Amino acid sequence: MTLQVHLDERLDYARQLVRAEAAALERAATRLDCAFLDAADLVYSITAGHGRLAITGTGKSADVGQ
Repeated sequence: MTLQVHLDERLDYARQLVRAEAAALERAATRLDCAFLDAADLVYSITAGHGRLAITGTGKSADVGQ
């Protein structure tokens, strides 16, 4: 019984995390504007000729860069 309760708590926590991330993505989606397209076009123009682009960061920004 205790094991099942522990599993249920972990699943509930995982579901909360997924819902929180989904809400954050929805908020980010509403803020997209032409600046996003400008940045995407810039990255494309740099890399389209097989150039390289270095994106650095630490923590979450490093995850995004990868």
